[in-house]
Amino acid sequence: MAIFSENHNTAGTSLAVLITYLDEGPLLKHCLESLITNTELPDEILIHEDGSDSCRTHIPENLKNKIRILKGSGGQGAARNALASESKSQYIHFHDADDLFTNHWVASHKKIIRDTGPQMIFSEFERLLPDGSVIHNAAKLSKLTNMDLVDFALEINFVPLGTVVHRDLFNLSGGFKTREQMPFSEDDEFFLHCCLTSPSYAIIEKSLTQQNWRPSSQCRDDANKVRIECRIYNFKAIAGLDKKISAKHHPFLRRKAAALIYDLCSLGKIEEANEIRNLTSAFGGSDFSNSVGKMTDLLSIFLGDIHACRFRLMLKKKFGC
Repeated sequence: MAIFSENHNTAGTSLAVLITYLDEGPLLKHCLESLITNTELPDEILIHEDGSDSCRTHIPENLKNKIRILKGSGGQGAARNALASESKSQYIHFHDADDLFTNHWVASHKKIIRDTGPQMIFSEFERLLPDGSVIHNAAKLSKLTNMDLVDFALEINFVPLGTVVHRDLFNLSGGFKTREQMPFSEDDEFFLHCCLTSPSYAIIEKSLTQQNWRPSSQCRDDANKVRIECRIYNFKAIAGLDKKISAKHHPFLRRKAAALIYDLCSLGKIEEANEIRNLTSAFGGSDFSNSVGKMTDLLSIFLGDIHACRFRLMLKKKFGC
């Protein structure tokens, strides 16, 4: 079942699958084999190769003449921009080389594109965990039926795996930030930027893709050191779009900032906490920023569980965080 926002009827129905490859090896073959189980193929399949080994050896024989390969370096964002620039299709889907398609991915998207032509299409996906278990409805799209699009982008966010974007919207958003501009959070910035334009969209409630949740992924590590960096850059991505974000979203963003500042202080990352505190002025004025700054200064002197708890309680009492 698909749920639609206002009809947009964007011209053009061609659909491209744009895959980024970074030494995923045989996983790319599994990805492409899952795509060709569809009764029809997308209009274009492009792969960006940014690794030490050649992706060509992992392409099924019956697809080798149908796929274009780009080569380059510069990270995920730069690779996706290069793929979008090379593609000629009106609708584009960005896909990691280790993730899978279901056998009705193409048909489900093509039907919506032909019938209503929205600027964005969101679909559910499954998360495949290393122990063999599966998380269903990982995109949490059931929440979107009762949420503002920007609220969803800020609180939950979208991922390329479950999204198809019209080329005009991609161009309007400016594409993805590069690794140097936005490490770890180029997806967050891009999809928030898209949502802030109030695009027409459709929701496909069934899972059409599967995410291969690998422990070795760049954004996951045992000590969560990289995860906290992801959260920092996520907030920086949001702050970079502050002029476009309505004041009605500010209370949530203040709570989000306070929770991040608390976690940073608990880890002894006072400099980073102060950096986030300085960014909060765009979402709550000087009172919030100055008060959190004083609490951060105190915690930098008396780090410990008791003081971390006090800090958290002060935030909750003053800001409802």
